[in-house]
Amino acid sequence: MRNMLGSLVLCTEVATQLLGTLNAHDSGADASLEVDDSLLASDADSEDYDLAGTPAIPTSVIPPAPTPASTPVPPDPTVAQEPTPVQSTLMPASTPIPGPPNAPTSGLSATVVAVDPTGPHHLWIPGALTVDGRRQQMYNYFLYDIPHEEETGQLYLITRGRRVGIFVSWAHTSPYVTGVSFAACLKVNSLDEGIVRMMEAIDLKEARWLA
Repeated sequence: MRNMLGSLVLCTEVATQLLGTLNAHDSGADASLEVDDSLLASDADSEDYDLAGTPAIPTSVIPPAPTPASTPVPPDPTVAQEPTPVQSTLMPASTPIPGPPNAPTSGLSATVVAVDPTGPHHLWIPGALTVDGRRQQMYNYFLYDIPHEEETGQLYLITRGRRVGIFVSWAHTSPYVTGVSFAACLKVNSLDEGIVRMMEAIDLKEARWLA
């Protein structure tokens, strides 16, 4: 019985101590709550003061200033270059090229060459020449007789005969064609006509010296 009473007393003391501890804890919590409330109240008062006394500063974001559009810069006008004047050069007239030193020219003097009048000779002789008293002329390498300037009378042309050319009078012509086979002779009215016909016969290969 005594043990039970002792245990109860001990339990009572422990319970009393616990209650005291709890009370002390509650009083501290209340004090901290009061302190927090006072701090909150002071913060609220300060906020109210700020709201009532000082206007709120707007905190909106200021957009960046718009960048002005770039104005296109026109290119500098290009100055057309003036054409450079070209100096015209007159070309000299073409200079005739001299021929070889041995080339024959039209100004050569006639040279008398002794030839055999009995047949054609491939020799170029400028102008007329006189051989054994007979006046002769050559065309296309063919030699033929022509009368002297002082001779007058009927002219005869012999294209084939013992002698070939132009002759004055029948007396001087007949010895070269009479009795000669294939001889050819005709009258002409002038020396120029006889020369033209003689040149035609030479070109046609009809003129021929006969034996």
